[in-house]
Amino acid sequence: MLVLTAVAAALTLTACTKHEQQDPPVVAGAEDKPSPTKPSPTPSFTPPSAATLPTHAIPAAEMPRLGEATVMAKGYTGKAFLADLSKTWSITLGAPKEEEFPGGRKETVITGDNGKGLSLLLTVTKADELVLLDCIAKNGNTHTTAFLRACAAVDAPGADPDKATTWFDQAKKETDTLYAKNKEATVSGILTTGKLVMFVNRLTDSEQLKIFGGGTAENY
Repeated sequence: MLVLTAVAAALTLTACTKHEQQDPPVVAGAEDKPSPTKPSPTPSFTPPSAATLPTHAIPAAEMPRLGEATVMAKGYTGKAFLADLSKTWSITLGAPKEEEFPGGRKETVITGDNGKGLSLLLTVTKADELVLLDCIAKNGNTHTTAFLRACAAVDAPGADPDKATTWFDQAKKETDTLYAKNKEATVSGILTTGKLVMFVNRLTDSEQLKIFGGGTAENY
């Protein structure tokens, strides 16, 4: 299963060598004890501004870390949009369930598929406000472009569906072209519209359109 997130973080691996522990030598008159080392504070993170986000397709390894996802718009559940999307593509959404995501955070998740390679993954708040819409099409599905394009037209307040679908057409072409050239996971340029951020995620087995709230959003 996804989240996306999307959607994009480098992990630093440190090799550790074990040594047998030995008692320290006793030094006569040495009564001072070294104070325990304090852990270094976790550095704060400032999400990038929308103006600095990639505008063209790049290898997934170069995807910048983005800010934390929030609701697409206060009170927006997307129920009418999702009902129409599900009906058009014969996708049955399941019941909400709580799942654990990277970083130990828990999210309320709703998933569904049509049994023919098209699926949806949503995360919502306790009040059913829509946070993430992840549309997934398995490779070889003849409806991939139309399905993902329909997802780009999400009608959250403040967003511009026409701008989003026009952007999607170009973003998918660029992403597919770079993927065909490099044969590695690729992401499109990132669009921000209203409080939404979206990008195409091209993997070896599927293509995804990830849409988050927050202006910038966390990679899942």
